[in-house]
Amino acid sequence: MDGRRNFDAVVFGATGFTGQRVLKELVSQGKGRYAAAGRSRDKLSKVAQSCGGAGVEIVVADTEDSDTLLHMAQSTR
Repeated sequence: MDGRRNFDAVVFGATGFTGQRVLKELVSQGKGRYAAAGRSRDKLSKVAQSCGGAGVEIVVADTEDSDTLLHMAQSTR
């Protein structure tokens, strides 16, 4: 990570029902940079595609790995 806060919001748990709905709503507004976050890169890729793909980035983070959570938090404004 380069130390910049690249995202306006990161939706942690984006592969779940509520996370998907929140991410789709944010993307539909088209006013920011968003990331889908969770444990599975494959599942997150599918969610990002369903939200329009190009505008959604992926952050792999796991509640049992504090370094990944720190990276996720530090990448968000």
